[in-house]
Amino acid sequence: MSGYSSYSAGVSPQDLQVEAQRMQYEAQMTQLMFKLHDQCWTKCGVVGNSTGLGSREKSCVRQCTGRFFDVQKALASTLADSMKE
Repeated sequence: MSGYSSYSAGVSPQDLQVEAQRMQYEAQMTQLMFKLHDQCWTKCGVVGNSTGLGSREKSCVRQCTGRFFDVQKALASTLADSMKE
């Protein structure tokens, strides 16, 4: 009996699949957050300063992130619909 089979003996294939999907989802969310940061902070001209964001920068970042999430939600919905067909 190999080390792998003895390790996985108490874990069902479904549990492994669910865990793999969870890990993939977390990785996708991390990528999404980095992309959001890059796009919105660049677009809004945010520079690294210790005093925080000004009101214009806050407003711009808020609007940008809102649009970004709306687009991501629409894309996810479209993808889910296409997978059903």
